[in-house]
Amino acid sequence: MQAISTFLNLPFESFTLKYVKKVGYAYSLLEKPASNPKEGYACIFLDENTKLCQIYPVRPKQCKTFPFWECFKDVKEMRKLCALCPGVKVN
Repeated sequence: MQAISTFLNLPFESFTLKYVKKVGYAYSLLEKPASNPKEGYACIFLDENTKLCQIYPVRPKQCKTFPFWECFKDVKEMRKLCALCPGVKVN
């Protein structure tokens, strides 16, 4: 979070108040309703016009490792992922 706040040139406290929520014992970036309601929610830092991440150089580990998450090792879940992400293909 510190790297993102520095990248955005925001004081850490201002950044966390504006862009972060507590989820259980962890913290998460906020989401916003996607421009297409069928897509659900999008990261607050996704520019939906360009489809680019506005904090890409300092994106969180979760974003860096997507879609190589444990949950997507299951074939059923992988098929759901394929529907969400056109860059993922199942052979």
